[in-house]
Amino acid sequence: MPQLNRDLSAALAGQHGSTYINDQELHTCDGNDFWVQITVTQDCVFEILNDFAGMSGNSIVGDTFLHNLSIYGQFNKIKLRSGSVIAQHAGVY
Repeated sequence: MPQLNRDLSAALAGQHGSTYINDQELHTCDGNDFWVQITVTQDCVFEILNDFAGMSGNSIVGDTFLHNLSIYGQFNKIKLRSGSVIAQHAGVY
């Protein structure tokens, strides 16, 4: 299996750690790290959702995401308006 696929599989399995977010504070990743998967644990609304390349997720801000839903990408900034999520780290430092 190529290295990238092994790293992604490990990240999605939570082997690089995760961040549980259930407040309305801005959460950011350090250095070159980012979150590859965000799983909604309680229905939530995003206030800020930015990807690693600097693109904003403003088109989904304000929409309600139901629990057990997972979204995938390269996210480095998360702020919730309500609810809670678990964000899986990519493990890139």
